[in-house]
Amino acid sequence: RHSPLTCLALRCISSLLLPHSTAPKPNENVTMRLLSAATSLLLPFFLLLNGAASQDCPNSISLEEWVESKFNSDSLTLRHAIVLASSPGERNILCARLESDIESYIGFAISPSGEMDGAVAVIGLPEDGTVQKYTLAGARSAVPMPIEQQTLMYTTISQNEGTTEMEFAKYLEEDGEPEILPVGETIFLYSQGSGNSLGFHRSYGDFSLSFNATAKLSSSTIDPSPDPSD
Repeated sequence: RHSPLTCLALRCISSLLLPHSTAPKPNENVTMRLLSAATSLLLPFFLLLNGAASQDCPNSISLEEWVESKFNSDSLTLRHAIVLASSPGERNILCARLESDIESYIGFAISPSGEMDGAVAVIGLPEDGTVQKYTLAGARSAVPMPIEQQTLMYTTISQNEGTTEMEFAKYLEEDGEPEILPVGETIFLYSQGSGNSLGFHRSYGDFSLSFNATAKLSSSTIDPSPDPSD
């Protein structure tokens, strides 16, 4: 938990950078870029205040240590690994890389119910160059979380020759958010957008991963739900 002084400072920063309404605004892209830049600059400070040391993900170039899962007729690939804390100052993290065969935004969410309501999503917007956490409230509402909760690490999103790739690392357990279980089953959601701007998704679905993170890296099995587009 943050100290009262820290929380006050974070609320002040949030009020300057985050829109106070979910309605689209002409300068929305500028606001998102400012938020992304501020998050990148301030994230080490937030992690230090939380007493959490940064963990390293497996080398994303070789990918041999990442577990692979495919969705939506193999048009979306998820590579993932659980990295467990190795000292008292560290926290367990999920390292994830999503590779889409289309150019669009990508969404990935943790949802104990398998529904969008109440889920916490990681959404990558290629044109804004942002990978951030959102609160979902139904199929048409995705609200960026306050800046003090933008705790993702190693975030990247890029496009090349009709494909999109997004990477991030997320703590398994965070206050007020659904937990990713290091041992046992967790339900997730995925989505591929109709374009690069956040809006209607052309494909989506839910799936479960069963982790068995008893060593430095995990193995998992996947049980995807039927693709709603089929």
